[in-house]
Amino acid sequence: MCVKPVITQKKLHFENYLVRLDPIDSTNLCKFRCGSHRLPIVTGRYKDTNRESRYCNICDSQRVGDEFHYLIQCPSVTELRKRYLKVFYRNNPNTLKMEQLFNLTNTKELTYLAKFCQQIMLVLIFA
Repeated sequence: MCVKPVITQKKLHFENYLVRLDPIDSTNLCKFRCGSHRLPIVTGRYKDTNRESRYCNICDSQRVGDEFHYLIQCPSVTELRKRYLKVFYRNNPNTLKMEQLFNLTNTKELTYLAKFCQQIMLVLIFA
């Protein structure tokens, strides 16, 4: 089975957020984008869990706990999502909006995204 990653790049290039954000925010965003986190989509790989069974461990949705789920769908982080993401990204979520999120150029919006990613990773550590 071929699985397309949720977060993709159209071309290989230097990511400006690496120098535009403060080091903590750029590190958190980079970890989230590169899969260096404890989301079930990653941890299940080490436990030899089928991809389809790597469920979110903080909500009862029975959805795969991947980046898309936590950023856009997971009801357990709704309040955080409201705090850090614009309404546009929260309404009618889809993978195109996810791609737009990870290609933001506005430093303030990137900072909020990085902080949201950090909060998601913290929630998962204490889940």
